[in-house]
Amino acid sequence: MVSKSTVVTICSDAGAARAVAPVISLLLAEDAVKVVSYSYNEANEILRSEAIPATVLRPPLTAACIEQRLHLDQASLVLTGTSHNELDWEKLFIGTARSLGVPSIAVLDFWSNYVTRFSSADDRLGCLPDVVAVMDERARGEMLAAGISPERILVTGQPAFDGFAQRFRCFNAEERARIRESVGLKQTDLLVLFASQPIRQLRGGKESPNYLGYTEDSVLGHLIQSLEAVQRDCAERIALLIRPHPREDVQQYFSYASSIVKIATCTSGDRYNYAMAADLVTGMTSMLLVEACYLQCPVISFQPGLRTTDTLPTNAWGFSTLVVDYQSMTPTLKLLLLDRNSREQNRARLASLKANPGSARRIVNWIYQHTIGTSPHGTNKERKIGHA
Repeated sequence: MVSKSTVVTICSDAGAARAVAPVISLLLAEDAVKVVSYSYNEANEILRSEAIPATVLRPPLTAACIEQRLHLDQASLVLTGTSHNELDWEKLFIGTARSLGVPSIAVLDFWSNYVTRFSSADDRLGCLPDVVAVMDERARGEMLAAGISPERILVTGQPAFDGFAQRFRCFNAEERARIRESVGLKQTDLLVLFASQPIRQLRGGKESPNYLGYTEDSVLGHLIQSLEAVQRDCAERIALLIRPHPREDVQQYFSYASSIVKIATCTSGDRYNYAMAADLVTGMTSMLLVEACYLQCPVISFQPGLRTTDTLPTNAWGFSTLVVDYQSMTPTLKLLLLDRNSREQNRARLASLKANPGSARRIVNWIYQHTIGTSPHGTNKERKIGHA
């Protein structure tokens, strides 16, 4: 009996795991290849929540260890996320696969850090896989500008977005009411969801050369002040629900308080349902803001004092509202929370944003072509898409 080709997968950060998980799930469901998955960091819990069996990797881990694993697994192809963290083991898998002559494909999950994701300490783009599956033409163009050759880029769409249309259709008033009640809100209250990020950890504060012009602390503090100003002109009660990033310590948010705005913190539950249950989603450049736009939620990207290029694509597309100074936040909140016409116009604009389904399918087809030599569910010509 001929043994199946083996696809070895590795992912770590939350965004990467959410992008890779639909691809792994499809491979497992179709059973045309054997799948061996590895994970670390936030990906451990995300893959577990998707019922994807994975071996949790722990340090120390060297290229020699990975080479031994790939030999034992009889790897025919390596599939990775595109994270950047203190370990970067995806890069080791890509480099080791190359040395063994094993093809590799990485799934990009966000529009930033193109060079950093694929560079080692001493080699720019030295950890580039054979192909990077990217979300859209914007990502492709930015990768080309970063010096990545066009034959290494495959526009597939974002697999994490494949199910959004179905999610939006299935979300109903009863689920909205249940979520709001679970955090102690009445149905008449106005709920603002704040999607946090560890900005200070990643980019530093004012003393850092990588300082963005803000941190999660300065943004959240001014957001609360702005919500308090809105509350004074609003009959409905305003509540702020803080959604920490998986890398953050939830306790850092327990000290935030207000005498007139209800503040709560939540780390459990479905993040997408919480976004759809809110009247407004805000944050800085979290992927949850992009996802919220696809789920037709009003979104404000609050980046006061921004010193670099804005990386949130929905701001450029006109589907989320970018605020770059403190003074503009209160009037922008009033428009999107209290002004009926502005809210209706925003909802109508968001309704035109559609994720093109089938991103995981296109990546799986590429994997089949480079393992079993055929693409049973698609053609050899990959279809490019726009806002995927």
